[in-house]
Amino acid sequence: ARRPKAKVEMSVDGYTGFIMLDKNHKPKVALHIENEMRWAMKKYNKLHPDKPLPHITPHVFRHTFCTDMHYKGLDSKSLQYFMGHAEERTTKNIYTHADYERAEASLMKILKFQNKDGAEAVEKAASLGINGLQMYMTGGDMLPESLTEAKIKEMLKVIKSYGLSVSAICGDFGHGFGCEETNREIIERSKRVMELTMLFETNIVTTHIGVVPTDKKHPRYAIMQKACKELADYAKAIGGHFAVETGPETAAVLKEFLDSLGSDGVAVNLDPANLVMVTGDDPVKAVYTLKDYIVHTHAKDGVKLLDKDPEVIYGIRKEDETAAWGVAFREMPLGEGNVDFGNYLKALDEIGYKGFLTIEREVGEDPAKDISRAVTFLKEKMK
Repeated sequence: ARRPKAKVEMSVDGYTGFIMLDKNHKPKVALHIENEMRWAMKKYNKLHPDKPLPHITPHVFRHTFCTDMHYKGLDSKSLQYFMGHAEERTTKNIYTHADYERAEASLMKILKFQNKDGAEAVEKAASLGINGLQMYMTGGDMLPESLTEAKIKEMLKVIKSYGLSVSAICGDFGHGFGCEETNREIIERSKRVMELTMLFETNIVTTHIGVVPTDKKHPRYAIMQKACKELADYAKAIGGHFAVETGPETAAVLKEFLDSLGSDGVAVNLDPANLVMVTGDDPVKAVYTLKDYIVHTHAKDGVKLLDKDPEVIYGIRKEDETAAWGVAFREMPLGEGNVDFGNYLKALDEIGYKGFLTIEREVGEDPAKDISRAVTFLKEKMK
């Protein structure tokens, strides 16, 4: 009854009277809902940084429904009908997939390391044939306010027991450094992350700093400059690296910004997929442009689908649904996107980079399988 009156009533496969309409009076699809959920989660996480929500999509609801109905006792044939699967085994496999995906989330973030899930996650990582883990210090039990030296020693002991090391710590609290009003709190928390990072026997803290304006006269440029200068100098003072992740701007714009800081404490976490997906920049050329700053890299792939302003994509300005993640660009399994990994790895070798290639895969139907394939893909490329 409260639905806005549509100018033209749309018909899809004979169905009309759709309840949820977009601004053009067309039925909303999953991507509309995903974008709205992303904005809601971002707002919630900003208000409750101590209890952040995980990444949730409409497709996650489908998996949750399927798994919950299974555990409530609904027989698999009926559940197959409700889910619209052609084969019963597809429905059954979803339960395994759901549990596996949760384990993979633990592998990637290790948010609850104190319990057995953390140890199992490290064991899973080791079984994939990798050498190290990048850990997040931004939520749950891994918040800097929650960690103690004793806890970190316990975590590190488990990691080392599997022959692994920590490649870097992610200290990205999701806000960047473009807002002067919130910068002081984020800067202080970031400094604490840097201090704790040393206890993990790594000195690299990675983060997104926001979108660096191309115009140096833009008010946000000076605000970001001041915050990043302070953090870079602090990193240098304790023997660390404040590593800015690539993506929202081209490598050339980022280099000019980093040069302006005049600090040896600032560095780069080079993510080739972000460059491809957001700005369309060439990751191979980016290696040479940023060679003096690179201390950590991500092995990630993707494709750019639409030309959109990075400020819209990263939520600084709100526009429309076409800026949604998965609409403007799409992350892909390694080797299936537009990153030229052959020449990318060659470029890293030529500049003398000897650090980690950290596989980042937090989306897709089966992230764990994609990570396993990525390990094989990289090993083949590096022969």
